[in-house]
Amino acid sequence: VILFAFSAIIYTQNFNHNLNILERDARYSVIARKHADIIQREMKEHEHTRLAMKTVYGHLESSQGTITQLHQELAHSTRTHKVQIQQYKSIFQQHDKELSDAVERIKILRGDKEDSNAGI
Repeated sequence: VILFAFSAIIYTQNFNHNLNILERDARYSVIARKHADIIQREMKEHEHTRLAMKTVYGHLESSQGTITQLHQELAHSTRTHKVQIQQYKSIFQQHDKELSDAVERIKILRGDKEDSNAGI
């Protein structure tokens, strides 16, 4: 009977020990699943962020190309504008010269007319 009681106690302790191990494993399994879900969610977010950054980087490269093109067009426009200003200045100077010449001719003609009127 003592042997039977002793064996029952050992069996009960072994059974309790096995239950404790199963309970611990179940808790660890739940924790492991939670961590796996968190890791999977973080990996999805990382992939989404990586793709978003790739898209942004592509837009940035495209924008830099556009900005470079706009700078080139602006430089060309500025050069063209400066040439046009020089041409207009030249035209205005020519008009000023022609106007001055016309005023001089008018003065000469008036002077000739006054001289001819004075001689009459």
